[in-house]
Amino acid sequence: MKKSRIFFSLACFLLLQPWLVSAGEAVLSKEEAISLAFKEEAFREAFQEAQMGVLSLRPEDTGGLPDILSHVHPYLDYRVVYDDNVWLVKDNVQSDMYFGFTPGVKLTLGNFEESYSSRLQQGLEVDIGADIVHSLYRSVDLNRESPYLGLNYSLGSGKSRVNIGNLFKRGYELQSELSVDARGLARYHSNDTDLSWEYSFNRFGVGLGYNRRAFNYFGDYKLRNSFSDSMGILTGFFNATPKTRLFVEYDYGKYDYTKYHSNIDNYHYNKFWIGGEGNFTKKLSGLAKIGFQNTKFTKGTKENTATIDTGLTFRQSPKNTFYVDLFYGDLTTDYADEGIDQRTSMHLGFSHNFNSKLNMRANAYFDKDDYDSNRKDDTYRYSLSFRYAFRKWMNVVLEYVFRNRTSNVDTAGYKSNKYSLKAELEF
Repeated sequence: MKKSRIFFSLACFLLLQPWLVSAGEAVLSKEEAISLAFKEEAFREAFQEAQMGVLSLRPEDTGGLPDILSHVHPYLDYRVVYDDNVWLVKDNVQSDMYFGFTPGVKLTLGNFEESYSSRLQQGLEVDIGADIVHSLYRSVDLNRESPYLGLNYSLGSGKSRVNIGNLFKRGYELQSELSVDARGLARYHSNDTDLSWEYSFNRFGVGLGYNRRAFNYFGDYKLRNSFSDSMGILTGFFNATPKTRLFVEYDYGKYDYTKYHSNIDNYHYNKFWIGGEGNFTKKLSGLAKIGFQNTKFTKGTKENTATIDTGLTFRQSPKNTFYVDLFYGDLTTDYADEGIDQRTSMHLGFSHNFNSKLNMRANAYFDKDDYDSNRKDDTYRYSLSFRYAFRKWMNVVLEYVFRNRTSNVDTAGYKSNKYSLKAELEF
């Protein structure tokens, strides 16, 4: 089936050559010339990808196992970790060594080809697994089992596409991420839903989306931290090239503390964005957008702020890649009673491939948080990791992470050193 699609693409390309030449000789309007160039570029990229598909075919790709087994992909991540501050607190620091493993299986059905294909296509991925952590000798309170279930479905053709995604998890979070200087774990159930639809005509298009995040905490954090964040999205876009999109976006959302006895801290928000995403040059890709956010609380107060969200990747060479992420804007804090967090965040990363098997990555992160309660935090995080691919289905990762947070609230600061060795297997 894969070979027939490749040969069909080749035949179409050869048959279209005289038409492309004659079109170039004819007198075309400016819009017709742009449209023709756009379609020709898209078709050329499709043909090149088909060629690569021929080159990458291996004997085992063509058969041997029952067809259904080719859609089932079991995986396992296993890690051993030493952390000298497992609760991320300032005083009475506790270190521990623990292991974690994440067994799971993915079921994938259907394949998506290029978005300009007029043929209706659909794909489904179901991901079932669990994140399991157990202390080796000290912190029994670290022990936890966190199962999850994810589903993604897409349906579309060249002009329109629908995507549906949902992730349910029963998880645990450090109590120090919810309340200053707390030790232990807080249990929660989370449910994330994403719906999107887009329709394009020529190089213009519109999109609609809906996103909902809901966390239901248990125990001491049930009332003040359980929340629901629902957001509708309206987008208009222009495809400057097959892989570059310029857009304007409007988001309207509502944030509710779902179990709290008062709705005084609930709020609505509006966000207006303008930006671009995709490949900006042959080496630079990612997302860059700037905007404005308006927040109106149920208690009557309002907040207005500019916002920036950028994530860029620069591939200097096949061996070296640089990463830059910038964010500025208002966030809702996980800390009870701290209010809105005005965050400035920056990430710089560098990746180097020593050869086809060994990769090194270094990262530096900085977060500046300014809360409505007048609390101010500066958080620094540095990481260095080495990844070695023993097999196509097996990677081993050695990583070191250092974290340091300073705050005008004395008990909110901490330092942490974490060392981990991880094996990643996927079949």
